[in-house]
Amino acid sequence: MRAISIVVGSAILSLLLAGRRVRLRYRGGVVVDRTYDIFEKFPNGRVLWRASMIGREQSLRKLQELAAASRNEVFAMHLSTKEVIATLNPLQPQ
Repeated sequence: MRAISIVVGSAILSLLLAGRRVRLRYRGGVVVDRTYDIFEKFPNGRVLWRASMIGREQSLRKLQELAAASRNEVFAMHLSTKEVIATLNPLQPQ
């Protein structure tokens, strides 16, 4: 099932893909709500993908949740630009 709705007054494009709602807000033709991937980095240098979140606030909440449950470094990254928006529990040099 695929649905697309555009609300011109508030400039919100809503998509329903595979039963999941995705919200994209546009300002001057630029997408405001980016998708961020959340990773956990282990002391041995291994990096494990943990989640993918839409929007900065939601990504930061998920990052805090994972950081509270782990002693390992966790970080959120926008993969297209390689921008890391936050790192929690940073690994300490040995």
